[in-house]
Amino acid sequence: MSKKNLMLSSMILLASILSLSAIHFLYSHQKQPVWQMSAPDISVQTRTFDGLTFSLRNAVYTEGRISLGIEVKGGGQVENDLGYEFYNDGDLFASSVSGTMRQLGDQHYYLTADTDEVSDLPNHLNLKINILSRKSALEPHRLSATFEIPLNKENQSVNEKTT
Repeated sequence: MSKKNLMLSSMILLASILSLSAIHFLYSHQKQPVWQMSAPDISVQTRTFDGLTFSLRNAVYTEGRISLGIEVKGGGQVENDLGYEFYNDGDLFASSVSGTMRQLGDQHYYLTADTDEVSDLPNHLNLKINILSRKSALEPHRLSATFEIPLNKENQSVNEKTT
C-alpha cells in the first residue's frame, strides 16, 4: 500500500470516528422528556408507616385486569421489596402482580400494580389492597399499608359514578 493510499484511508477512518462521536454526543446529551404523574381518578388515600408514605391515586378495573397507581415517598421497590395482595370481600384473589416504577425524585416513585387474575370476579368489587414491605428478601414483611376502594368494571369507581 502506498503512502498516499495509507494517508487517505487514515483520514477517512478519522473522519468516520469523529462523525460518529459527534452524533453520539448530540443524541446522548439531549434532555429526555420528563414523565408526569397522571391526575388522580379516585379520591386519594394515603397511609404512612415506618418512613414510607403510600398514596393510592388511580384505580382501573376492566374485563381483563385491575391496575392501581400508587405514589410512594421514602423509598420504592428497590429499597423495600414491595409486595401486593388483592382482596374482594375479604377473599384473596391475587398476590403476585406486575407493574412499572417511575422515579419522580430522591426516594419518590410512582408505581403501578397490575393483575390479570380477574376472570372470575363480579362486576362490582369491594377491593382491598394490602401493600407489604420489607428491607430485604430474607426478613419477614415489617409493615403493611391497606387501602379499600369500591370499583365497578369498565374504568369507573363507585365514588366517581355517584358524583
